[in-house]
Amino acid sequence: MAQNTLGIQDSADSNSHLYYSVLLVDDEQLARQNILLIVEYISKRYLKAPTPIRFTIGEACNGLEALEYMAKTDVDILIVDIQMPKMNGFQMISALQTQNRKPPAIIFVTAFDKYAIKAFEVSATDYVLKPFTLERFEEAFARALQRVESFQQKTHYEELLAFISSHPLFDFSLEQDSSEQYWQRLTLHSGKRNVLVSVDTILWLSSAESYIEIHTPDANYLLRGSLRNAELHLDPKIFVRIHRSAIVNVNYIKAIEYNAHGDGTLTLTDGSEVKFSRYQKDLLLKVLAAKS
Repeated sequence: MAQNTLGIQDSADSNSHLYYSVLLVDDEQLARQNILLIVEYISKRYLKAPTPIRFTIGEACNGLEALEYMAKTDVDILIVDIQMPKMNGFQMISALQTQNRKPPAIIFVTAFDKYAIKAFEVSATDYVLKPFTLERFEEAFARALQRVESFQQKTHYEELLAFISSHPLFDFSLEQDSSEQYWQRLTLHSGKRNVLVSVDTILWLSSAESYIEIHTPDANYLLRGSLRNAELHLDPKIFVRIHRSAIVNVNYIKAIEYNAHGDGTLTLTDGSEVKFSRYQKDLLLKVLAAKS
């Protein structure tokens, strides 16, 4: 078992940083080292964020060793293989979920696609097939980090409610509205006028260099920003990243067509056709299943 803390310095601004922990679990040392190098590379980008993020990275060669590690150390992001000796990835997750501990965001990294549905049944954040590209892994890592941050926001909110309920000075009640954290309406430019667009009318979004193209039944609009930023502000129960350059509103999907490689095309209710990646197929199907 090994641990590596990236970029931590004794500096005056250390309190302005966020700190998260990552655990890599794979019985193959070479595979584990490859993922370690990728996570170290990705982490350097987060150091340049407006609020820098630093990561502590641990390693375990099997499920038992990972559970031992997590019994002593909180883990925010768990990157785990499935087929391992002594205890496979699912057995490890099952054992972890019986403990009253903070749940990590889970990324399964495996060479087998047959476990994808089961992975999401145990609340995995993503399912990455070997071999994978750097871009694919970055997407999974960003999604896991988003889940960690969402969990922390929820925890802070619950702590605030507990504080309010225990202090009679506060005689009002609060009801959580999870939709408030997501965009509800957008003010978009159309020629020389501004248009107020309800987010639930958006069919899909695509990247257009430094802009996002927003497609609605009535018109298309450009919004300065990135799809990554949009993804953070859209309800994941409705909007799914189906490709590196596209996010779709699942409420407007009319048909799904697959090709021989596992990729495919979505046909929307307005007749638009949007390609989806095989890497995002399982997440798309999971969201659709949840709405059925």
